[in-house]
Amino acid sequence: MRKFLSLCFAPILLIFIFSCERDATIPPPSTERKLVLSAMLSPDEPRISVYFGWTAPIFIRNSSNNQKIPNGTVTISGPEGFKILPYIPDFDRFEINQSEFSLKPGATYLIEAKEAGGKTVRGQISFPERTATAFEVRTIDSTTITNYDGNTEKRYVFQIRFQNNDNASALYQIFGSQIFISQYDYYEKPDTAFSLLNSEKNSDFLQGNPGVFITTTLNNFTDYHPFGANSSNQFVFYLFKGNEDFKEFQQIPYSSGGDDPFSEPVTNKTNVEGGLGYMAGYLKEKIVINK
Repeated sequence: MRKFLSLCFAPILLIFIFSCERDATIPPPSTERKLVLSAMLSPDEPRISVYFGWTAPIFIRNSSNNQKIPNGTVTISGPEGFKILPYIPDFDRFEINQSEFSLKPGATYLIEAKEAGGKTVRGQISFPERTATAFEVRTIDSTTITNYDGNTEKRYVFQIRFQNNDNASALYQIFGSQIFISQYDYYEKPDTAFSLLNSEKNSDFLQGNPGVFITTTLNNFTDYHPFGANSSNQFVFYLFKGNEDFKEFQQIPYSSGGDDPFSEPVTNKTNVEGGLGYMAGYLKEKIVINK
């Protein structure tokens, strides 16, 4: 009898449970936009370019569309004075040519940004000292191959060698690329593209004791061709020198929040005061080889 009653009441109980469902309105958690200041600068680049904007909290409607601060004020100051950077709408950046304000190796610069309401964010960039590196590139092997369209191409193995003559703990990166030329660009003029060379060992960040030579290899063993471009015999190699901030900047996880890598809820490292963002500097050497 007890079993019979339990079976009879089971459907009634299910009806009671599901009949109690109703929509609930849950308010989103309280959140606030933060200022973002971000820049990777070098005395060896033609322009100074700084990003200044807002974060994009996911719980604020259309926040990703209101990240720009075109009416903000961005100032850079250093040993030789200061300069206000104008806003460049085409790039959503505050930029200036180094012919108007020159960055110096070994110096430290303060970048301060202020929005119309008075909120301010600031950060510092310190550049390494420029020391002789004996940076050199040489060809150690080459082969001729026939590619997919029946044309022959040369494949090279390059050895890159440089010396760490910095007394501080400097970090280095090496990049090499093969230049490609297209005859069919938008303006009907020859255009250039590049393809990164392959590394035979991990050369993301290289570090050695002062006075020690560091060696690595790069090659163009790839069938990748930029669309509509033909490979040339020109190769370009870069040696970048930075510090821990230079390394941390490149390891920041970028979210899908447009140009702002500090869109919430992604948590990123930051080295600025008054908001989020990262500031870093580097030096650059360049070698061009024509084969």
